[in-house]
Amino acid sequence: MRLLQITLQRDSYLLLDDILSEIEPERLLPAIETENCVLLQVVVRSSGAEPLMDKIEKRLNRVDNFTMMLLPLYATLPRLPDEEKKDQLDKKSETVKAPKIFNRVSREELYASINSGINNLQYYITMVIIACVVAAIGLIRDDIAIIIAAMVIAPLLGPNMALALATTLADKELAKDASKMGAIGVFLALIISYCIGYFTRIDPTVPAIAARTSLGLSDLVLALSSGVAGALALTAGASATLIGVMVAVALMPPLVATGMLWGAGFYQLAFNALLLTAANVICVNLAGVATFMWQGVRPLSWWDKSKAKKASRNAAVIWATLVVVLIAVVKLRFVPT
Repeated sequence: MRLLQITLQRDSYLLLDDILSEIEPERLLPAIETENCVLLQVVVRSSGAEPLMDKIEKRLNRVDNFTMMLLPLYATLPRLPDEEKKDQLDKKSETVKAPKIFNRVSREELYASINSGINNLQYYITMVIIACVVAAIGLIRDDIAIIIAAMVIAPLLGPNMALALATTLADKELAKDASKMGAIGVFLALIISYCIGYFTRIDPTVPAIAARTSLGLSDLVLALSSGVAGALALTAGASATLIGVMVAVALMPPLVATGMLWGAGFYQLAFNALLLTAANVICVNLAGVATFMWQGVRPLSWWDKSKAKKASRNAAVIWATLVVVLIAVVKLRFVPT
């Protein structure tokens, strides 16, 4: 559940009369009024927040000095009526026409959650360094537990999910930030792992390293499935599920293997590991874009929707083409499988 707070001028309050009349009385809290402003508070399901916010924003788009804030709400006493059977708000205010098999959080909440993960550069760089070192130790020692620890840190998953969302919303600023953070993470991980490989004896026959130097169809299916799971977890607000996704996607170990093998002079094996890394990135982005579109994640305005639809289709075609190329690489055995 979520608590939606709307602050607006007293003379704009009447503009929302018909919208507020659709809300069940037990969900609409008493208005708090001051001399010039009114604070409205509505209890909504997470999946019902976006339609209501869209209706209010469209109604107040020419009104100055209004704000909406969406806050998490963990419980209410007394309990609200059965939300699955009697949620009139969702039925009356539903504006998203795309099929939604699973309930999801609002577009604004999804954007804020993903955007916050790529805006702290110092934290991100620190996590990349830690994940890189942990992954390198795990690969050298052939220790699965240590490698999984590096997977769970998963600093590279955030920028890829952000890029998929930016494509779906045709948000150039978010796409630029996501691409920049992703490039920084990849470059930093390659430099660190190259130095480790250059100054450390690397045995490419170690199973943990050898496993990152081959690309098979199962790797593509795994990355696609993990990308779908990651996007669904984000749209559902189920952050705990992302731990499993981080382990499944595993962007860092093959990237670190690439750098170490490159630094140690095993250039062909390094290229193979780089191909596996690229396959994971491509599949995660393709699955993310497709899942966000399937879940009905769209911009609010019609002109942004048109741009987003075009951008999503173009991105899906590009990512899908790259997946086909990777499948051809596997089938033609340019890379050992």
